[in-house]
Amino acid sequence: MSGDSVVLDTNIVLYLLKGDDKLEALLQGANVFLSVITKVELLSHPDLDEAGEQVIRELLQSVKLMEFTSTIQERTVLLRRQFKMKLPDAVIAATAAFLNIRLITADKKFARLKDELDVLLIER
Repeated sequence: MSGDSVVLDTNIVLYLLKGDDKLEALLQGANVFLSVITKVELLSHPDLDEAGEQVIRELLQSVKLMEFTSTIQERTVLLRRQFKMKLPDAVIAATAAFLNIRLITADKKFARLKDELDVLLIER
């Protein structure tokens, strides 16, 4: 994906943090974006220890973090209404749609958005 831009779903970031070599290879050279909701999800995990938090914060420094802008908020509302999505999923999808770039996820529920945005579903 050298040179491509992508948004990662939180589950993909978790796989990367666990050392998934295939995902690392897939993302080599890509411009990686995360939604601010992914930051919140990662840092608020109940089992997160100090070492894990440090690893996450270092990862967050190496990606482009997208804030929850008013445009992304409006797209989130539309996606939630149309697809009955959970709020975090809708925010992440709206972020990818706003940026007009591929969303990489392992969540099969995102497959129904194929007409709304480019989704790469990673099989687990």
